[in-house]
Amino acid sequence: MWWAGSKPLDVYLGQRAVALCDGAGVVFFERVACFAEATRCAHDRLQGRQGRRALRVWLSGGLCRPFLVPTVSGIKGDREMQLLASTVAAARTGLDGDCRVWVERQHPHGGHMAVAVQRDTLAGIDAALNGLARVRSIRPWWAEALRAAMAGQAGLRGFGLHDCDSLTLLSGAGNSFGAVSTFTPITDHAAAAACWARASLSTELEPEHCLFWSMVNAAASRPQACALGPLLEAGP
Repeated sequence: MWWAGSKPLDVYLGQRAVALCDGAGVVFFERVACFAEATRCAHDRLQGRQGRRALRVWLSGGLCRPFLVPTVSGIKGDREMQLLASTVAAARTGLDGDCRVWVERQHPHGGHMAVAVQRDTLAGIDAALNGLARVRSIRPWWAEALRAAMAGQAGLRGFGLHDCDSLTLLSGAGNSFGAVSTFTPITDHAAAAACWARASLSTELEPEHCLFWSMVNAAASRPQACALGPLLEAGP
């Protein structure tokens, strides 16, 4: 029986880690060797839990990558923008194969934010979780972390999230994005911090207007109101 009115569980899936959070606590966190192992681990752990609760699935930056859609004259409406985003996704993200692409944000004075994930990744999630739980949403974790960061710090101009397999960087003003990128694979915290420092210098962003967060198993600083918040630590 579904737990009526219960809050969803948050599942993190990446190429080097898998995690499950229930509210403010970490139910489990495990390092893995690949995405297939992450989905197998999630399946086994969820299969052993009593009751069924809806899931919010959060993907690593290596699996779900942002990019800016180029400005092209004559593009009209959401459908044409979606088609353009799908056309340039592979070149902009480095993801191979067929991808699911959606436009994340659109602003008249900033870049059009889009997100891409391989359809094989989505198929792997469906195969692992189908029948175990109802998947309420599948989204990039960096987007959730960015939302929390913007809510907690006014005037944020630059944000970086290092998770299990990548470093995702986003910069801009207000709700407009000037640059987005994902560096992968980056599994080492020191390498991610060095990459963040170089990117901050190249974009000339003031430190007081930037935030850098990273994934850890036992965090000392835990951002509030963020899915999987117990896994986040402020850095560098």
